[in-house]
Amino acid sequence: MVNLSLLQLFVKVAETGSIAAAARHLDIAPSIASRQISTLEHAFRTKLLIRTTRHLSLTQAGQTLLEWSKPVTRSFEELTDELGAMQHRPSGVVRIASNDYASATYLPDILKKFCRKYPDVRVQLSTSTEPARLLDGEYDLALHAGRMPDVNLIGRKIRQYRRCLCASPAYLARKGTPQKVADLAEHDCLTHSPGERLNWSFEHKGQIMTQAVQPYIEVDSYEVLRQLATSGMGIARLSESMVRDAFKSGELVELLPDHTCVYADGGLPAMWIIFADRRILHRTRLLADFIATEMAKTP
Repeated sequence: MVNLSLLQLFVKVAETGSIAAAARHLDIAPSIASRQISTLEHAFRTKLLIRTTRHLSLTQAGQTLLEWSKPVTRSFEELTDELGAMQHRPSGVVRIASNDYASATYLPDILKKFCRKYPDVRVQLSTSTEPARLLDGEYDLALHAGRMPDVNLIGRKIRQYRRCLCASPAYLARKGTPQKVADLAEHDCLTHSPGERLNWSFEHKGQIMTQAVQPYIEVDSYEVLRQLATSGMGIARLSESMVRDAFKSGELVELLPDHTCVYADGGLPAMWIIFADRRILHRTRLLADFIATEMAKTP
């Protein structure tokens, strides 16, 4: 007997390319998930998956079942979501992707409040250097910092933020303090590899200037970038909220404070809530609105 839960598991296996990964998403043991896939194959009397030690793929029968199962499981998910909204009791899973800094700094407190308000909604959070790219798969929304990604997605700007050029007193004592933007060419620059790793732009008195920099260390984590700057490894560009406490304690010093860190076109970075390009479920919109409201309150 084929039931909806078996089809949901099969779709998730196809999406993730792994029975173990699908089991984690659905909160079941991998051994149980494997047996359930075998049950599904037995029910249809055909092989649905080709499994090797390194790879999993669909047979022709599996591809046919997937094409049929996707709209069925999605329709059921939408029905459950709508019924929950009608009863003012939203339920189900919302999958969100975020960069490491936002997920560690903002989301724990926000999700704590959200889950208390909506106890039947479960949240799955994943961190990524490019969270918007995860919307191509099974994620429902992304919390993205920087520019709006140049992809076919639905984006909502939460707020703009300011970045600061900064270094530790130890670094400045060793290497000197830059007095102008051009001086950065002679300094050890700590860069964010997914972003502006070779050129830094600034706005000063209405003029945009761009300076080529030589990355001394480049990393894909803003949190690691802050730790490197604090330890005296070089100069970094970090959001004001990340360095506010370090400025107060003296661990970091702001450099060229009359120059605004911008993109080459003069734009400022922003926090974005980005949705997958598909029907937005009620519970997903609830979480997005909640995050936007709470983040707007933070300094």
